[in-house]
Amino acid sequence: MIKNYLRTAFRNLTRNATTSGLNILGLAVGMTAAILIFLWVDNELTFDSYHPGASRIYRLTSYITTARWTWENTPLRLSPYLRSELPGVEKVTCLKTSNTTTLSVAGNEPLAENQSAYVDSNWFSVFHYDFVAGDAATFFHQPYSIILTQTKAKKYFGDKNPVGQTISIDTIPYRVAGVIRDIPANSSFAFDVLMPIDAWLADSSHFKEDRDWGNYHYQTYIKLRPGVDTAMTNKAINTIVSHNSSDRNQVRISLTPLRELHFETNINSNSLIHRSNRKTVYIFSILGSFLLLIACINYVNLTTARAAERAKEIGIRKLIGAGRSSLFSQFLFESLAVSALALAITLLLVWLSLPFFRQLTETNIRNPFSNSDTWKIIGATLLTATVLNGVYPALLLSSFQPLNVLKGRILLNFKDVYLRKGLVVLQFTFSIILIAGTIIIQRQLSYIQHTRPGFDRSQLLTVWLPWQLFKGQDDEQVGAFKADLKQQLLAYPAITGVAFASDNLVGLNNKNSGSANWDGHDTSYRPTVYQLNADADFLQTTQLQMQQGRWFDATRSTDRHNFILNETAANEFNIHQPLLGQRFSFLHDTGVIIGVVKDFHFASMHTRIGPLVIHNHPSSALLIYVRTAPGKISEALAATRTLWQQYLPHKPFACDFLDEAFDNQYKADTRTSTLILVFSAIAILISCLGLLGLAAFTARQRVKEIGIRKVLGATVTNILALLTRDFIKLVLLSVVIATPIAWWTMHSWLEDFAYHIPLKPWTFAAAGLLAIGIALLTVGTQSFRAARANPTKNLRMD
Repeated sequence: MIKNYLRTAFRNLTRNATTSGLNILGLAVGMTAAILIFLWVDNELTFDSYHPGASRIYRLTSYITTARWTWENTPLRLSPYLRSELPGVEKVTCLKTSNTTTLSVAGNEPLAENQSAYVDSNWFSVFHYDFVAGDAATFFHQPYSIILTQTKAKKYFGDKNPVGQTISIDTIPYRVAGVIRDIPANSSFAFDVLMPIDAWLADSSHFKEDRDWGNYHYQTYIKLRPGVDTAMTNKAINTIVSHNSSDRNQVRISLTPLRELHFETNINSNSLIHRSNRKTVYIFSILGSFLLLIACINYVNLTTARAAERAKEIGIRKLIGAGRSSLFSQFLFESLAVSALALAITLLLVWLSLPFFRQLTETNIRNPFSNSDTWKIIGATLLTATVLNGVYPALLLSSFQPLNVLKGRILLNFKDVYLRKGLVVLQFTFSIILIAGTIIIQRQLSYIQHTRPGFDRSQLLTVWLPWQLFKGQDDEQVGAFKADLKQQLLAYPAITGVAFASDNLVGLNNKNSGSANWDGHDTSYRPTVYQLNADADFLQTTQLQMQQGRWFDATRSTDRHNFILNETAANEFNIHQPLLGQRFSFLHDTGVIIGVVKDFHFASMHTRIGPLVIHNHPSSALLIYVRTAPGKISEALAATRTLWQQYLPHKPFACDFLDEAFDNQYKADTRTSTLILVFSAIAILISCLGLLGLAAFTARQRVKEIGIRKVLGATVTNILALLTRDFIKLVLLSVVIATPIAWWTMHSWLEDFAYHIPLKPWTFAAAGLLAIGIALLTVGTQSFRAARANPTKNLRMD
């Protein structure tokens, strides 16, 4: 029986090679897109789940009630109390991240590693790592040890065995105690370099600072024993904090499940943990499901279109005794065969497109074919495709009555016609939603790029000076050094401006709450205020704009105690007028307000501009801003590097361009836009194949009508209008259905931006017109062939 099914399936596939090719190609493309999306979704939803007992691991999150800040850090002093006073806690471990660690091997140039961290002795008993050399016990045996990932070990030591080798961190020799496999793509802890916390605390100043309950520098993780009540544990932790911390009335600790870290959206502090948007994951889950669905719809339409070609075969089989169940099994088996062939092509397409997909999503998905979860996804996709593709065509074809078939009465039910048309409407509805979404996302990203953030980000690079450079120096010495460095940089023709500040204008996240004060201030109002320390040349170098008053003047010593507000702060603080000259206190310093700078976007456009206070303290301004002459970026960069090597030969030179930092804020949005654009094209391609199938079916059903009309004098244009009219109605219906859905979807997406474009009707009209144009082109080719056919030949087909 199976052998007969195989023979029949193969004969039908080869007999109708074009239709079969369309079936298999459309299904393979749809399955490829769906599998790639599901691989990415699976990677996102399984973040950190590979750790043993992941469901029992929690991070302690600090919520500062007075300022409404949420931090991922807690005091180091909390950990010993968790171990000794909470029997329900199985393990406690701490992590301190390091934004930049300078590593160097003897004789080689020092290099900066941005993904490094200090961990305590329980880290490897809570979290899983695969050691390929060395072990955790050796790592914790003495404080100046280091663990590298395989990639980093090869970077520093080549093919040599790195274990036992020495690597320097800020002139201190560390011994390589182990090498671990590269961190999985679905891990929140993408640290390439690990060091013991004891190495950090060996510095007496660090030790003293971290003994203070008021310093929140460490991520604390706990692993609960099975069955322990998390709510009771959370309450006990807050009791410990209230008994020991001076901030007891301002801090509330909560437990964040390990597997939720990836989707946190409320963390206010800078973090090295990569986070994603859960809404985006759900959107792409739906996208993958619909791509698979429309690929299957395409199969159904094409199979139905050629139903008449198999009518006599079915009639004869029934007359010689084939039952409906037997025919149903045969057609379902043929569907499975087509799906299996499509799957073979799909696997090849997945393998070929995976490097591009990794680059597109910026997710290092490992070889999926070695992962059991991948095969589960592939198996589920194949089963879904087979069921969707096979059940309706099998029921339809096996339901033909043999006598009606042999007499030529093979008309299908109206409900079958409406179902096929409904499926086409569904396909194009989804395609129009994607087209409209792509247009709106591209418009929003263009709006972001072309909206001036309030400063000139082009031709501007930044370089961080290490704080150790000024250790032990007073403000006067620091100011003299910076003035000298500034003059040396300005001596190069390629450099037109130099300034110092405490933070980057892009992504400014330095905030303070409760420190600002002014005459008439209601002390119950404790605003969260962004702060920036900038020198006298900062305005000209960055080309910020003043709304009133003036900027700092290097010749006025009193400006060390004066302040500049942004427009938002000036409006929200409700300070007595005239604003200029009013007393203002901030960070234990008191002066007057000398100016108001126009609002500028120091955060992404997802966030509203907050109140900003700018002051002028040279000791904490460690970020150099260098403005280059047009077309002289490489020369300015070389000049800056030369001076760096003169002053800091043992530190790696690293710089950032402000326009790149600005674009990085919207990297996730750009990635989403690109993905939707690619999958929109795939959806449209598959939808067109489905429409082509329905057009072929319609032309087949109306072949005699077309012949008669041509004999009676109808032109090719008349026939084209006749055949395309119904399809345009279907697409227009899709436009009507898709428009409100697309409007609601994109309105929800734009709500994530504090500053966004308005939704214009022309956007949805353009999406509809584009869909109509694509449909006309698709149907027109098939209709033109039918209209050009010889009417005499068609009328002889009885």
